[in-house]
Amino acid sequence: MYLLRENGAYRKVNVAIGFEKVLLADFNEVPGLMRKFIQYVNSASFMNSHPIKQACLIHYNFVQIHPFKDGNGRISRLLMNYVLLRGKYPITIIENADKQTYFRSIAEHKGKSHSTKPVQSPFCNFLMNQIILTFKDNLDSYISIKKRHTGTRYKFANTPILGDA
Repeated sequence: MYLLRENGAYRKVNVAIGFEKVLLADFNEVPGLMRKFIQYVNSASFMNSHPIKQACLIHYNFVQIHPFKDGNGRISRLLMNYVLLRGKYPITIIENADKQTYFRSIAEHKGKSHSTKPVQSPFCNFLMNQIILTFKDNLDSYISIKKRHTGTRYKFANTPILGDA
């Protein structure tokens, strides 16, 4: 990780991402797009939508705007996970092995209108699959821990466990 002189400032060059070099928003449009983005994520329409839809839209739109020279993917995943946690969903990690599929789903989504059914876009389908995999991994871990500790009873600071009172 390195520090850029421009950290925190909107980028002043055009950029592309991924293996397929998907072109993103023109740098001249970034300030206006960020204003619209912030208005949208604070809107009743966004706030009243399902958390997975929110996560998909906040992640995808931030990546498309790509306001900074560096760190946009990390910020978009942080925003996505904040929305998921707020909706009581687990933090979702996009593994390095899935990066090519991730970038391809962004490329397939770009330029398509998904205003009526945004969760059926290639990117949102990819993201929902990642969330499902995270649930499965979390459940597998829970079951493994539960099996190792079956019959073990825990008490914390003189707090009775249900049925001990």
